[in-house]
Amino acid sequence: SSVPKPRYSRSWFSVCGISNVQTTRSNVVFADNADNYGILPLQTPYSTAFFDFQDIYGVIPDPVELGGLWGFFMNYDLDQDEVLEPNLAGAEIFGVKTTNDCAGLNLDPYIGQALLFSHIANPPLGWWTGIAMTSLAVDPNPNDGITTHQLLVTAYGAAGQVLKQTITDIPYLGKRAYLAHTWLVNSERVIPDDAVWIVVSSMQQDHYLTGYELFGLGSPPAGVDSLAGLEAAKSLSQRLLFPRVENADGYGDGLQRWTGIAVINPNSAEADLTYRLYTATGTLVRTVNRSIGAYR
Repeated sequence: SSVPKPRYSRSWFSVCGISNVQTTRSNVVFADNADNYGILPLQTPYSTAFFDFQDIYGVIPDPVELGGLWGFFMNYDLDQDEVLEPNLAGAEIFGVKTTNDCAGLNLDPYIGQALLFSHIANPPLGWWTGIAMTSLAVDPNPNDGITTHQLLVTAYGAAGQVLKQTITDIPYLGKRAYLAHTWLVNSERVIPDDAVWIVVSSMQQDHYLTGYELFGLGSPPAGVDSLAGLEAAKSLSQRLLFPRVENADGYGDGLQRWTGIAVINPNSAEADLTYRLYTATGTLVRTVNRSIGAYR
């Protein structure tokens, strides 16, 4: 699914690249939560398309009652009127038109009852974090006057302690997008400044979610790309792969690079971790053992 970005005062763009990665011909349909849809020219096996959402819509709709616009792609049989097996891979890139700030997200096919946002950048130190969530739940009773379902937001501190829990809601097939340090429910902060990660849980069975986070510098130096985007985790794993790590002047061009890695342990017991660092040719150069406490 493709989830739009939080809106700020600056003008944003959003582009997408998507490919049919199977050997079968198919119709690829893009649909949004405002009941718009269109067919992409991807019937040919291994074909690809790259486009700006502005070109597709002309005037991009804004379904305010749903919290904003989001959309998804699917492999669809127009003759049989049914969704077919997955055959797509893609990514969305969005950013600010007047700067070089941009971020990329994989088009994630996974959904979950809970979303883990593994890094909350600290506002007092000059950072900001954006949180975006989308509901994949269809209103089970459109005539009962209830248009939202409840979410539980739990914010954790660096020591693994629960800092705050807040109940909020999201429209069916709608979205919510917030800046972490200004997200208020009943005039109270949802995410305290000392929170380091959060989990957002659907409080009703089979009411699934997807989402992502953005973070960056509030006042970046000139010419510095200050925007990053990460998909929210929907499942847990005992193994994590980081496909690219840059450090210092690794290319010999005088530019100082760095890589930040966030690992959380959302379990009630301490976990023992092993970090292995490899070169570009696959040589193991270092192994480090670390432990991480519960909910840290």
